[in-house]
Amino acid sequence: MSLLAMSRVAVYAALWGAAFAPLSQASANGINHREAVKAYFQDNLAEWVKSPEIIEAVRAQNGATAAWTQAEIDAADAEWRVEVGQIQRPQIDAMIQNSVSQFLRQKQSAADWMIVEIIVMDGRGLNVGVSTPTSDYWQGDEAKFQKTFLQPEAGLFIDDIEYEPDTHLVLSQANSAIIDPDTGEPIGALTVSLNLNKL
Repeated sequence: MSLLAMSRVAVYAALWGAAFAPLSQASANGINHREAVKAYFQDNLAEWVKSPEIIEAVRAQNGATAAWTQAEIDAADAEWRVEVGQIQRPQIDAMIQNSVSQFLRQKQSAADWMIVEIIVMDGRGLNVGVSTPTSDYWQGDEAKFQKTFLQPEAGLFIDDIEYEPDTHLVLSQANSAIIDPDTGEPIGALTVSLNLNKL
């Protein structure tokens, strides 16, 4: 086993123990998880983030939403929020049934619950594809977009640990700008929520 592998095992073991210990506010805000999440992202996710399925979907939606006003974004987001939890939800259903969302669900399923959620956003922070329905349509006012698409030079943004008491899941989001391979410019952003209980 290489020194790098041994280091990763040590980090994973520490996270495993922390996942089942009571999480204080201090531990929830710790940084120890970031190296493990970064390693998992680089080893398992970095390549398919560049896949044609994602790049083409983001390019296509950017062509449709680039000229949207903030009022139009807010209206679409409000419509989405109204549909959450409803039986009739045309906007959400159209999103989760599109081809890129199907691609994301395949990736989530293949990860055997290591991945809890995947969101692909366009250049305005609007959902392009989701592996599971989100609570909102516009992510542009959140760190997952502002610290990636707006700051692509910063690289991978790994958020703080979140603990969900209902499911007992310990989660962290890995967030990345989506780069157009033809231009080298950011065209969107991607968020992957990882289950640290399995890391």
